[in-house]
Amino acid sequence: IEHPRVATVVNASVPGWRGEELVAALDLEGVCGSAGAACSSGVAGASPTVAALYPDAPWRARATLRLSLGPEVGDADVTAAIAVLQTVLARVDAP
Repeated sequence: IEHPRVATVVNASVPGWRGEELVAALDLEGVCGSAGAACSSGVAGASPTVAALYPDAPWRARATLRLSLGPEVGDADVTAAIAVLQTVLARVDAP
């Protein structure tokens, strides 16, 4: 299902991961991200906003990764971040 969105923000739910764990793993590799929606910044646990968007899939609120792109982010940065994300997701010892 496609929803209208801001072109500079990606919010995805990653099965098998908790958002906080994924953010920490990416941070160790130099990629900054956040778990949940921006309006729930600093709130521990699942994002109420994401939970409201997907009431039939409660796992999505716990597994959310949000990446934002600013004006200083270029194509090479996006490509590098995708490569890091793929590496992190492919780890054998994933949660």
